[in-house]
Order: sequence, then C-alpha cells, then structure tokens
Amino acid sequence: MQRSALKGLLALLPTAVLALGFVASSSQAAVSDADAEPKPGTYCPRQGSVFLILEELTVALHSVAQAKENLLVLDDSQTANVLLGRAGTGLALAASRGSGARVATFIDTAMAAKKDGDPKAMLLWFPTLKRALSGLPAGTTREAAKTQIAAAEAIVHGQAAGDEIRTLLQARQLLVCDPLDIPMQQSLAHLSRLHRNILQGKSPSADDFNALIGLLNRAMDYGLQRLVKLERP
Repeated sequence: MQRSALKGLLALLPTAVLALGFVASSSQAAVSDADAEPKPGTYCPRQGSVFLILEELTVALHSVAQAKENLLVLDDSQTANVLLGRAGTGLALAASRGSGARVATFIDTAMAAKKDGDPKAMLLWFPTLKRALSGLPAGTTREAAKTQIAAAEAIVHGQAAGDEIRTLLQARQLLVCDPLDIPMQQSLAHLSRLHRNILQGKSPSADDFNALIGLLNRAMDYGLQRLVKLERP
C-alpha cells in the first residue's frame, strides 16, 4: 500500500479516537532518549517501520477475510489454507519490523532452540543477537538489553547461575512495543491453530476467524494512531 492509501485510512479513523489516542500513553512514546530509563514494552517503531507494518497487516487482514469466505462460504479448504499462509507471511514480517522487534525475533528463535531439546543450540544464536543489537540507537535500552543477553549467554556456558530463558525474556521485553507486539504475537498463535485445524480436517467457525480479525485490528488501530502522532508537526 502506498503512503497516499495509508493517509486515506487515517482519514477514516474517528476524530474522537485520534484525539484521545491510545489509553496506555506510556506505550505511545517514541523510542526512549539516550539518557532515559528504559521501560519494558515501550520501545515502539519509528515512522518508516510503522508504514511497513501497516502494509503487512493490511495484507494479513485481507488474506484472513478471504480465507474465511473460501472456507465457510465456498467450502474450499485448500484455497483457505493458501490464504492463511499468505496472512502468516505478512504478519511475521510485520512482527519483526523495527530494530527492537528484529532483535526480539532472534531472541524468540534462540529460546525455541532450547525448547527443541538442546540447550547448547542456543549458543549459535548469540552472535546474531549481538550483531542485531548493535543496530539499535545508542542509549540505555540497548545497554540494558545487551547486559541481559550477555548474562543469558554466560548462564548457557555454565559461567553463571540463573535461568537463561527468563533472562532473555527480560531482554526481549525491553525491545518491544506492547500495543503492537502483544496482538501480533497472539495473532500468530491463533493463525497457527487455524492453519493446523484445517490441515487436520477440522472446520473453524466464523467466531474463530472473527477473533483473529479482532486481534489484527487491534494492532492496526495502534499503528494508525502512532502514525498520526509521528506525522504531527
């Protein structure tokens, strides 16, 4: 979607909603200043990333709506699965947009490596985490996340006591924007369940699709509101 199309979407938002903004005002704040104390869940993307997130969420929403129609109206589960796969691709891209979200995605991958049964497999991901972290603007958030990631690596090496998963989760929380990350992560999990159920021959209900659309709309609403704020002089 081009910027002109996004501005058309912005015009459709109720004036009252735009005036009130998101309820959690702390989560609307721009990326923390270099000297500000990092606050978990408030590392929100800048304008360029928000444009891309909105484009990809639009693809995901459209694809889910089409999948719902194909499955529940046209009884075409094969096409519905393809469309859900397209939605998943767009949503995964949206969830990793922004320097903080990119590192958070690598943290998720590192934690998944341990869940696969090989704790040492996590070590393969720490060089990638450190390189990705270096792409963040210098400041207290980057330093705090760097400290947590280094601590987790030391735990995996057996050089320190603690829980590496919990430590990585603390680092992750410093690098995400909760009003975007929470509904997008919930959407990814819901989408995975829908996809799996269809492959198993089960038929999701209209409510199952509507719940997913509602989650995607939550992320879209915040993205649009944030874009309005960032575009204000």
